[in-house]
Amino acid sequence: HRPSPLHQDRHIFFSWIRARMKDLAAVDRTIEASESGIPAKKKPNTVLGQVSSYFSQFRKSVLVSILVLLAAVALTTWKRTVKPRVIPHHPSEKNLGQHSSVVGDLQDNWGVPNPEHKISFANATFLRTLTRSCDWGYQKFSEKFEGATLHWYKSTSDWEKYKGYDLVPELHDGSHTHPMHNDLLDTTTYGSPIKAGNCEATDDEGGTWVVQRIGPFKSYGSYDWWQFGWDNMFFLREVLKEHPDGVFITNHFSGGVDTEGNTLGFPPIHIHHVHASPGNKGQYRMDLLHCLFVDDESCDHPFWTVFEQHGDYQCSDEEGGTDCLLENLPHGYAKLVTSPMVMNGELNDVRAPNSPELEWWYQTAIRYEPKQTPPQYKALSLHYVWSPGRYDINDQSTMVNTFMAPTDHDTVIWYTGQMPYSGNLIRGKMHTHNTIFKDAFLFSATETQLGMDGPGWIPKNKVYDVQDPQDMGFGSIDEVKAHIMRNYLQNIGKPDKNGLAPRLICAGNTSHVDVEFPSGTFSFDRRGPMGCDEWSFDEGEPFIVVGFNTHAGGPPGPHLPDRIPEYYPGHLHWFLSTETADAKSHYTYGFYSQDRSMAYTSELGKREMVLGGAVNFFAFVLDGGQPRGYMWNLAFSIVLLTAEIAALAAGAFFFFTVFAA
Repeated sequence: HRPSPLHQDRHIFFSWIRARMKDLAAVDRTIEASESGIPAKKKPNTVLGQVSSYFSQFRKSVLVSILVLLAAVALTTWKRTVKPRVIPHHPSEKNLGQHSSVVGDLQDNWGVPNPEHKISFANATFLRTLTRSCDWGYQKFSEKFEGATLHWYKSTSDWEKYKGYDLVPELHDGSHTHPMHNDLLDTTTYGSPIKAGNCEATDDEGGTWVVQRIGPFKSYGSYDWWQFGWDNMFFLREVLKEHPDGVFITNHFSGGVDTEGNTLGFPPIHIHHVHASPGNKGQYRMDLLHCLFVDDESCDHPFWTVFEQHGDYQCSDEEGGTDCLLENLPHGYAKLVTSPMVMNGELNDVRAPNSPELEWWYQTAIRYEPKQTPPQYKALSLHYVWSPGRYDINDQSTMVNTFMAPTDHDTVIWYTGQMPYSGNLIRGKMHTHNTIFKDAFLFSATETQLGMDGPGWIPKNKVYDVQDPQDMGFGSIDEVKAHIMRNYLQNIGKPDKNGLAPRLICAGNTSHVDVEFPSGTFSFDRRGPMGCDEWSFDEGEPFIVVGFNTHAGGPPGPHLPDRIPEYYPGHLHWFLSTETADAKSHYTYGFYSQDRSMAYTSELGKREMVLGGAVNFFAFVLDGGQPRGYMWNLAFSIVLLTAEIAALAAGAFFFFTVFAA
């Protein structure tokens, strides 16, 4: 758990606890030495020595329990008496006095501020040619790939309730992470067995392409759900044994393909999400207890992303259409991978119910090069910025923390946070649900500098609730936007007491196309215009994201052609590709709200973040989603008190067991 300043105070407090425990251990060693008359490390294994050791252990347990109890009491009341502070931003000289462009001057540069780093899609034709000539070596999915998982749900309502089919029934042995998947999925044979294939080839530049696919899927529309995952993607564990310094990924692809290897667009196939993450065990088959308390390297979190794909990234036909799904990284940069990777994703056939059978595959690919000395690429990090969202353990649709936006009026969603490390922005990429979205802005600024610090800016109930402009004191979302921009323009070039002058970093708009079906014409997401300015940021630098939601109009699609739902689920996420000073790739995520001190960020391999994530999970369950500050403190206190009770129970058990014997 990479915390905000409030959490850093807790880290300092626990460091003090650990120091006191070391002091206690030193005192115990002194006592033991005095009781036995010889140094503690050399004390013989006599009955007297064992009894002395038992008394020492008991004293330590009691004293530590008292310390933990005092900590719980103090932290339970902390929030009532101490206002959370925010890390002051102390920018370097290059950030002082810089003026940002106004919104109209941010052109669509695909979120890449430096023209020298421009993205191209030249390899799409090469990948198509490669896949058509592959010897896939097809085998049963569960035999070809580790941790094979494939669930199918006939409709969105079934998916929400976990009522689906486990299409890898031979592995349905209680090994699913989520108990709902163990209990509710039907293992009755449905369709033909799923196969998996792998294909590798080397290009003229010395790069290795690895393509993997699973299928064939046979779907009939109805907005069904294909939920899948596997471990050791691209067999990277074996690759890294040969190249222990890591490999650079320069290209990646994810999407549905037909039987000829042609990429399927949206419609008919919607990429709800695909996340390729560093780790050994994917989210569907993790041993959580082992992950939390034994080996955090065995953990995976689906929001640590080496690469991702979503339904709003397909380009217009003029820009290349589905070729955009093969992503070339900004020129001169690549993603350094030093651990195996895991996959999780969900795709939908969005056609009308009972459509003709469509046979297709899910396919993913990377191009990699072993890291050289000196490195041939600059390492690219990826920070996944999450908007506030819901969480209900009994509703699978909330597992990706969407907010709900009404379709009958416009609304506002915003949040703030701090950058988890220092670096330079190489690309800003936004993910939204465009049929319920209008535009959004990413600022380096504080709420005061943008005029967003009044009481009307805090949602009335949950932090993931969208806001009606009238509840905020405005007549429309355009008035809200004008207010923010007016304050922004007034404060350009005026550093606050911490040396931060506001800057508009990125701005993005919606984009969708209308497609005709027999039942009507419906809107489908496309890549929206995105402009970003250059940004050198410091660790702790505050940022603000504000978005405006507008329904595109009409029913959601041919699967539901005759009505408009009252609410649509929405996201306002950012994927910030950055360069850091340590020449490493960091894959991090952060949950954010309107309280900058209550942001949570996490990175693979840092145990305090993994354990902090357990507290976060409990807080999410308590508050039905991204928690308010006091709910997080309640969850933290409950976990701490539970640990205290367990420590006291263990101490009592130890005491009575020893003396009863």
